[in-house]
This record gives sequence, structure tokens and C-alpha cells, in this order.
Amino acid sequence: MKALLKIAVVLLFAISIANAQEKVDLFGISFMHNTKVGLKDPANAQLDNLDLNVTELDAFVRYPIQLNNDKTVLVNTLKYHFVRAPFDDLPGENSFEANLHSIQYDLTVRHKLSDSWLVLASLRPTLASNFKDGISDDDFFFQGMAGFKYLANQAMAYGLGVSYINGFGEPKTVPVLLFDYRTNKLDIEVKAPVSLTVDYNTKRVTYGLEAKLEGGQYNLASNDESGPVVVNNETVKFSRYNVGPTLGWKFDDHSRFVVSAGISLKRTLKAIDNAGVETDYDLENGLFFKTAFYFGK
Repeated sequence: MKALLKIAVVLLFAISIANAQEKVDLFGISFMHNTKVGLKDPANAQLDNLDLNVTELDAFVRYPIQLNNDKTVLVNTLKYHFVRAPFDDLPGENSFEANLHSIQYDLTVRHKLSDSWLVLASLRPTLASNFKDGISDDDFFFQGMAGFKYLANQAMAYGLGVSYINGFGEPKTVPVLLFDYRTNKLDIEVKAPVSLTVDYNTKRVTYGLEAKLEGGQYNLASNDESGPVVVNNETVKFSRYNVGPTLGWKFDDHSRFVVSAGISLKRTLKAIDNAGVETDYDLENGLFFKTAFYFGK
């Protein structure tokens, strides 16, 4: 863990001496609360009357590097995501502790081949675990993406890509449709089926709509110094789509506060035991509330 922290510090120091011309969020932090709902398909009578909620915390730091050729941008992002999963609220022997953490470094390369064509690729080494017993090989996996965009004009670009992600609760390769439209007031960004954001900007207020897939596969440590944490399970899968409007207030040209609310769909929550048997705790659709702060340039 100390080695990882040293690498992160070196990376952040290195990218802080570089500069890029585009507008970008350099830091962000958000908190999300998903209201209590029952299980979509309870496995037994003990689970019929459960009401469970999920809370999440996200934070990131980001900085782009504009290379000397003026055609290539490297975007460095370090992300942290926390999920307070409700497995410790389950009755009897079903209960176990599952505070889930992921740490991800995202290196994205955008290279302009010509006035009309842009290629992009990203590599995202990720640690995902409850981190109760240090870090092991089972906590580590790669995600990534590659694609291209056609720059139709100064406002619009579209393209295709392929992504290897764990947002569906397990690593999966999916085709991605890319679309961007940006003017002084309107921003639209599509990465289907992963995300959609629409923002209409006024001088101080931003009105928007967001649909986003979030999730992961998390390794579970079997014990720590204080005793057993997870006895029979070794993996948790979590995934959901959040869809709803957003409302943002700009403090100045660099910082803004954003609130959003909406519905959380396709809420996958599963536990896999040491024998590979999967137990389904998928949740009903429910409401979510989110607050966020962003700082950029």
C-alpha cells in the first residue's frame, strides 16, 4: 500500500507541472444516498420484509497534459469510490460486513490524427476490496477503452469504441457509442450504454440531466486482527443505473456545487461464496439523492 501511495504522489507531482488548454474538472467529491427498498426477488421468507439502503462516496483528482505536438493530450485521473453495502443488515447467518472500496488510476490518451479524426484510449488499473486484510492479487484488475471520433464541426463529434469495464458488477467487454455536442451554453456527452450527460449553462446556474452506470466487483478479505469479517463469501458484485435531473450553482469560474435526484434502476447486488455459488440480493428500483462539489479551470 505504501508503494502505491508513493506512485500516486509522484504521478500527481509530475502532472501538476504540466498545463493543458481545455476546460476540465481537476477535483470533485460527491455523496449519494439511495433510499430504503426491498429485495427484488427474495431468496427466502427471512428476506421478504427487508428494507435496505446503499450509501456511496466518490472523489477524484484529475489533470491533463498537453504534449508539445499540440495533437496529443494525456488525462490523468486518480479516483476513490466507497460503497456502504447493506449486507450487515441481513438477518441471522446471512449477515456479513461489506464496506466496499475501490481505487482507480485512469490514464486516457486523446490524439488528433487530422482536423476530422480523433483516436482515444484509456487504461484503468483498479483495486477493489473491503481491504480488511491488506491488499492481495485478487483485489487487482484492469479496465480499459479504445475508440475513435469523427469531428463533424467545432460543436459536434461522434464515434465508436469498445470498453472492458466492471460497471455491470463484473468485468465485461461492451461496444460503446460516442457522441459530443458542445456550444457556449449546451453540453451533451454520450458514452452509451455507460453514461449520458446533458447540461444547459447560464451565467450562474446549470440545468442538466444525467444517466450513469456505476458498479464493480469487490474482493472480500476473510478476516482481520479483530476476528472474522466474512466467513463464507469471497466476492460482492454491485451495479446500478442512476437517472435524474441535476442543478448546479457556480461559485466562480472555477468551482460549483451540484445537487441531483432521481431513480436508481437495475440495482444488482450479489454475494459469491468460496464455492462460486452466487446469492442474489438485487434491490427494487428506488430514489437517490446526490450532492457534489467540483473545482476546475
